[in-house]
Amino acid sequence: MEKFRRRIHAPGYGGISVKSDIVRVNSVAGLEAALAAQKAKQTIEIESGVYQLTQVNDVIAAGSYGVLKGIGDVQIDGVVAGTKGCFNVDPAACGSTFKYTFENIRVRGYSALPGITIDNATVTKKMVLVFRNCSLGGTPAVNQLHTDATEAIRIYADGWRGDKKWQGAFNIAPGNADDIYAFKGIDMSAAGMAIGTGAVACHILWRNCIMKSTNGVTGGEATQITGAIGCFSYDSGVLASAAQTDFETNLDVIID
Repeated sequence: MEKFRRRIHAPGYGGISVKSDIVRVNSVAGLEAALAAQKAKQTIEIESGVYQLTQVNDVIAAGSYGVLKGIGDVQIDGVVAGTKGCFNVDPAACGSTFKYTFENIRVRGYSALPGITIDNATVTKKMVLVFRNCSLGGTPAVNQLHTDATEAIRIYADGWRGDKKWQGAFNIAPGNADDIYAFKGIDMSAAGMAIGTGAVACHILWRNCIMKSTNGVTGGEATQITGAIGCFSYDSGVLASAAQTDFETNLDVIID
């Protein structure tokens, strides 16, 4: 009953709420305003359509444990001056762990620009980012920095659906031994990923992913703990079980 009551009171079609945990938008102006005003644990639902952003949109500290969720087929395109991408996840200081979820959206960074930038420059706490059933594109699709190495960054990417193949590289920069990067059911064959060479015993796991073959994963460092479970590589119509050659020699990947 409580869950039903919340939905009844959630504003529809472009409204912005400081009370409800659900806000639905169907315009660029509504989307950008909702992101700027997002509250803790609030879900922004985006109706089907293509949204050409007018600015880089910050994911704010006040929106911790929030969700940006597509309802139907949603594509979000970046802007020419968007050096940080469509979204910049670099929140201000938080009193506790910062977490945010992107769900069921297609993100496309403007030509030669990233789709999403992630950094922990000022948050002062652990950051957790979740990508669920998303397709990410840009140059790179995700550019994760690690300005503050004293706090961990954890990224969990889970699944693709329909045409939601990842169209850009996923670049990560491990900097803390408690960093975790877990990819499940992701098609990375288009652009692969690059890993920073930080000598930290972080954990990087690919599970049931389609990798780009022959050094599709570049960079990395032997201290990093890496594993690939049930993965395949794909290139020019050739599909094969994942092998060490799909990863740069800096990485000692356990393959199962």
